[in-house]
Amino acid sequence: MPGWNLRQRCPLINQLYKETWGPLQNFFLPSAKLVAKHREGSRWVRRHDRPQTAYQWLVSSGQLGRKQAQRLRDWYYAVDPFELARQTDKQLRPILK
Repeated sequence: MPGWNLRQRCPLINQLYKETWGPLQNFFLPSAKLVAKHREGSRWVRRHDRPQTAYQWLVSSGQLGRKQAQRLRDWYYAVDPFELARQTDKQLRPILK
């Protein structure tokens, strides 16, 4: 593809993920984890846990110290999901040109 230079776009992609896409994904976009899967006749039946964000999974895991959990909580309350979405769109434009 003409004009597609990975060396120029790689730093832009890294910056996008670190500054906007990562926090948006981890704090505000839930996913459901597979809990069980079994076969009933010819089809697979899957059971999923209730959807949670990566942030919620991490906090509820009990693996964080009090300071780490507080730092994440402060970060969570400081970010605006709508602003993160706008910034993501803005940062994607030069990457997708």
